[in-house]
Amino acid sequence: MAISIHTLENVDTEEIVQVFNRAFGDYRIKMRLSGKLFQQKMKVEQIHPAFSAGVFFRKRLVGFMLHAIDMEGHEIWAYNGGTGVVPEWRGHHFPEQMYAHLLVHFRENNISNCLLEVMDTNQRALHVYQKLGFEVLRHLECFSGVVHFPKLPVLPQGMHILPVPPEDWDLFASCRDFEPTWQNTTRVISRAYPAFSAIGLYQESQLLGFVLSNPDTGRIAQFGVLPAYRRQGFGTLLFAYLSRLTTPRLSIINVDAGSLATLSFLKKMGFRPYI
Repeated sequence: MAISIHTLENVDTEEIVQVFNRAFGDYRIKMRLSGKLFQQKMKVEQIHPAFSAGVFFRKRLVGFMLHAIDMEGHEIWAYNGGTGVVPEWRGHHFPEQMYAHLLVHFRENNISNCLLEVMDTNQRALHVYQKLGFEVLRHLECFSGVVHFPKLPVLPQGMHILPVPPEDWDLFASCRDFEPTWQNTTRVISRAYPAFSAIGLYQESQLLGFVLSNPDTGRIAQFGVLPAYRRQGFGTLLFAYLSRLTTPRLSIINVDAGSLATLSFLKKMGFRPYI
């Protein structure tokens, strides 16, 4: 086979998009991106073609591995933003070969850690990644649901729901019940503003809770309420107001399975886990 593996530096974006959509077309959670959305993904996640790999058959792309490069403390991390192989070329151990190619490149550039997410039902992939040296850090769940409030709840006196400007998004850390995964972190999501925006529940000038989401798609990146104000209906208030600003069906990916309070709240709101 005339197979080669090299970086994606000189590969046309449209070719990558086409292969991306073919690779994920029969995925458990189907994903299809337009050229515009793929470009947005590249920009927001800061995916670097120089640290991403492709598998080529006679110079035609048949598989890919995308990586974003980011700082975590004083260390440089590579985050896997997507790995896929078109159906007819699966079974040739291309993900292992792409990582073997990239890991050398990472070490040469002082990239000390790699991060990825994988479905826990994909035992073959889990085995491959663990064989490459990956360790399981935590378990995550993804939820979707229709939030419907025929009538908006009345806000308590002295409280207001207002947009939260991006320069105040660092305040969210004190409200969250768990640390978001990389692509949901404030520093990544802030690069997607104004596609992602936030609403906050305020008492005078104090932020009590928030929801950070994409109103067009209904995807929630983060939400939370200050610990002292939980179990008082303020989370429900925020979701009720969010339901008027976005699509009826909402989703949130990568909820820490150890955050039992968050899982309980989402299920109470009508969300159901799907991964």
